[in-house]
Amino acid sequence: MLNTAHNIGPFVGESISDSLLSTQLFLATAALSSLILAAVTAERATAAAALRANEERLQSVVRCMTEGLIVRDSGGVVSECNTVAERLLGRGRDRLLGRPPGEVIGAAVDEHGEPLSGGRLLGDRALTGGASESGIVARVTRPDGTVAWVSASSGPVRDAAGDIAGVVTSLGDITSRREAEQRLVASERDTRTLAEEQSALRRIATQVAAEAPPNALFACVTEEVGRLLGAPSARVVRYEDDGRATIVGGWTQDGDGLPSFLDGRKNGW
Repeated sequence: MLNTAHNIGPFVGESISDSLLSTQLFLATAALSSLILAAVTAERATAAAALRANEERLQSVVRCMTEGLIVRDSGGVVSECNTVAERLLGRGRDRLLGRPPGEVIGAAVDEHGEPLSGGRLLGDRALTGGASESGIVARVTRPDGTVAWVSASSGPVRDAAGDIAGVVTSLGDITSRREAEQRLVASERDTRTLAEEQSALRRIATQVAAEAPPNALFACVTEEVGRLLGAPSARVVRYEDDGRATIVGGWTQDGDGLPSFLDGRKNGW
């Protein structure tokens, strides 16, 4: 302003008043621009801080999840995971990130024992087709040889334009449930087998109590043993002193008759 008052500088006008007015307008414009720039900078800083806070909250939620979480990008490689997923798959974060499913999932089979690819388990269909899917049950073998049963659900991640930008998969640990189910099935099978054995013994005891002839009793015993073992045929053989083997009881599922004796000497016994 001092230069302008002495008619020096870019704001010199026809009169001292015009010169001073031009200078004041310039200073006002500069001040307003500075205020706007400061406001924009502050707004950006606030937005960046809010974004960092949201990311931290999201990471906290992911870390605290009780289910495993695997995120894959549009190229199909793992871009994010949580500690539960690391534990379920038996691999550290550095061995998961940046790798395709085939490198992070060990040998896996579905609940029917059929082979299951890592891509199928980690949402290939959602990534390529865009449809969510759930209820995929698989047994995964970790690198150390231990086994985990998981239930997987996958859904596509879309960008602002609605295009598929990746897929997120949750892995539930159902190992304890599957082991309990297997124990229950085994227990039911053992109970059923025991019941069948008891029924067979009662039928044989009934024959004994009725004083059935030996051939009928041996036939009954042979049939019950054959059925319990699930064999197509069964025989009760008595070995004679002269080397022969006599069949004292025989049974076949198709009902065909059996020879009354076997010549052990002829057969090289």
